[in-house]
Amino acid sequence: YIYIPLGGSRHGPLCKTLSTGLAFGFVCFWHGGHDYLRYWALMNWAGVLVENGLKSLFATACVRSVIEHNFSTAMQRRCVALLSAFSTAMLILSNLVFLGGIHVGRIFWKRVFVQVRIPATGQTEQPAWLQRIKPHQLEPPMPAWLTAIKVSKFA
Repeated sequence: YIYIPLGGSRHGPLCKTLSTGLAFGFVCFWHGGHDYLRYWALMNWAGVLVENGLKSLFATACVRSVIEHNFSTAMQRRCVALLSAFSTAMLILSNLVFLGGIHVGRIFWKRVFVQVRIPATGQTEQPAWLQRIKPHQLEPPMPAWLTAIKVSKFA
């Protein structure tokens, strides 16, 4: 109801970018405009922009010829599957933020992208570069209103 009247994809990339952003912004404010909804809208908008950008890039004749010349059909499918897996993980993350809030999204992010599972042992281990980072540096700061609620609820 919002995207098509704003121009959709028929009036060039700039109009498409603005239409997409306004549509996600409308959904965010329709559902209350909370912090986690703004994160959800930004993540989805960024995902759509990246997806459209990659689709346009891979559609150019120059990139297409390089891919066809250097990669077998099987390797092309593997690359598409890898990109699709990352895209799906981001989609899951944005939906978890929408449905469960920022905290649930952080848990998913840490489990999928921060912790590394060693297949032979089944134990979880962090990469060496990540071990030098203190745990509080991994989490974005909590909004003041949420901190106030936690303090008053459990104090």
